[in-house]
Amino acid sequence: MRVRAAILYFALLSPLWAIWIAVLPNELYFDGRAKLGTLGSVEASKELAFALFTGDSKDGHTPCSDRAIADDIESYFERLKIPVLYTPGDNEWTDCHRRSCGSYDPLERLDFLRRRFFGKKRMQGPKAPAVERMGGYPENSIYIEDSVLFVTLHLVGSANGFSKSCKRGGEVCTRMNDEAKARMRADIRWLERAFARATDRGLPVVLIAMQADIFSTKKRRRIYRKMIETLRREALRFDGEILLIHGDTHRYRFDKPLEDEEGRSIENFYRLETFGGESQNWIKLEIEAGGKEPFRPHVIEPGESPFEK
Repeated sequence: MRVRAAILYFALLSPLWAIWIAVLPNELYFDGRAKLGTLGSVEASKELAFALFTGDSKDGHTPCSDRAIADDIESYFERLKIPVLYTPGDNEWTDCHRRSCGSYDPLERLDFLRRRFFGKKRMQGPKAPAVERMGGYPENSIYIEDSVLFVTLHLVGSANGFSKSCKRGGEVCTRMNDEAKARMRADIRWLERAFARATDRGLPVVLIAMQADIFSTKKRRRIYRKMIETLRREALRFDGEILLIHGDTHRYRFDKPLEDEEGRSIENFYRLETFGGESQNWIKLEIEAGGKEPFRPHVIEPGESPFEK
């Protein structure tokens, strides 16, 4: 009830209040080339509080070198001229065992990413605001801007790093599967913490960011079942509005895929998937607490803009 009262409060006192953020495409580097169209278009845009990046720093068929998954991305973030809230994707660690990606140990790449990007309790990029980070899983973060709680969850594609028929070898496969199970449990705890925080503070909007598309197929719904069940439970008892933003399958969509146990759509839960592949399109997202349309995505198409080596 406290959240419902907060929504009414915001609607009455500031009906035109809004936050604007940039939702970046996945694969900021494709075939080793930076997406300059996205970069220039975001940099030229006004009103943006920060950018949200749901991972896949690069494509899934080029080496996972330090430069590709860290140096180039840090430089890209700096050039955006606004802070970036980042959660990792599968292309920068789980898939790095592939021969085309350099045959890296995925867990070594994960440790590297955590040291490089998540050692400080701040976003990435210039003028980065402070965030709360999860102990043991520092890539999971919580950030509050006005009446919106943003929470990142480290949930990635490629079955979240889990495989029953692992091609990485016995020991590596066992370690990867153990890591995936533990991280899923941590993600669920962190999501529950985020909703508890939003309820305690009377915040009317929760925005969740992850890389994985957990809804698009029956197989995915089985793999990510525990997360879907948690989202269902939290959405049904939360009086505010919820938006899940993800990448992974690189198909733009804005819909309501979450259902209750009877198969009915849960109306306060929205899903927004960003672009990927060679697309340089990005989304300028307007978030208006208490509005009839709490989330308004605007697709920005930079056009035939150049890539950069």
